[in-house]
Amino acid sequence: MKVRFDRSSLSLVLLAAALALVCMAACSDATTPPMRDAAPDTGAADLALFSDGARFDFSLDAAAADLAVDSMTCPLIGTADDCSACGDRCPGLDNAGTARVCNAGQCEIQCKGEYYDVNGQVSDGCEYQDKAIHSSEQLALDVGTYNDSASQFRRDGFRLASDDRLHLVAPTDRSNGRPSYFKMGIKDTTFGTLNGWARLDLSNMPAGASYELWGVYVCSNGKKLASETKTANGGQKITVNPPDDCGSFALANDDGTLLVRVRKLSGPHTDPACEPCSYAMEFEP
Repeated sequence: MKVRFDRSSLSLVLLAAALALVCMAACSDATTPPMRDAAPDTGAADLALFSDGARFDFSLDAAAADLAVDSMTCPLIGTADDCSACGDRCPGLDNAGTARVCNAGQCEIQCKGEYYDVNGQVSDGCEYQDKAIHSSEQLALDVGTYNDSASQFRRDGFRLASDDRLHLVAPTDRSNGRPSYFKMGIKDTTFGTLNGWARLDLSNMPAGASYELWGVYVCSNGKKLASETKTANGGQKITVNPPDDCGSFALANDDGTLLVRVRKLSGPHTDPACEPCSYAMEFEP
């Protein structure tokens, strides 16, 4: 039969052993010859062999004894529930967006999927989910196709989430979040004037943060023309108006797509509790 000792049971065993030693010393008389080991004393510590094969050194000091007991009662030290020691539970949440982790004895939280710890608070984990991912040209948000004679229009409410946490899905570093791409198709009509542009309105974004607006016109035959890039801080507006002449003569067909990218370059994160803290895009074919 195997007998396993938890911390309280082992403490009782140690106490009983100590009492037994005291009793033996008190009860022996002066005429009783000292007891000797059957084998020469090698200086090795006295060991107790448990029935399941585990060993405990009774000669260890209290701190070492606690550590030895921890290794038996908490075999997974280094995990989120027993990080630096038994019972050292890492704070925070384990949910759809957050994972508590123990990294070399230090507690951290990491963000899953498209969740962000924008406010930097461990207590509510990675609290903000960026549901719309338009982080590449292939995933660009399509704002529609228009004739070159159409009027300008506006799209509001875009957020740019970022944080200082390690993310479990690439890119693992989201200190500046993900870029966002937009695309607008333009039809070159006989009487219209093709002059496609895009404007980034950062009026509601943090003044201490820096952003970039990049644009390029892609002709209907797949040819990419020269791009244009502008930068600005929160509170400002910037416009890109890249070349859009796809033909070598005046009446050539200039149908194509205006491709635009917005990204954060540096600065503070945007708190999701700040309802107006979003940017807007304006377009004109």
